[in-house]
Amino acid sequence: MVFAAAALMAYVTGVNSFTAKVAAIAFVVARLLYSIFYILNIPLLRSLMFAIGIFSCGTLFFLSIIQATN
Repeated sequence: MVFAAAALMAYVTGVNSFTAKVAAIAFVVARLLYSIFYILNIPLLRSLMFAIGIFSCGTLFFLSIIQATN
């Protein structure tokens, strides 16, 4: 749900940068890998993928706030 809010906020504020695209793709890949590491029971990599996902959402929020203040 956080990604949906971050992506929608980036869309509404008109963020159109390479960084935003990378963050969105990184989130999707991290969530996919998170599921795989969850099934394989590898907690360290699972936590890393979760952190990458949260960081990606944070990046989208940050870029949206920067775009909205300009």
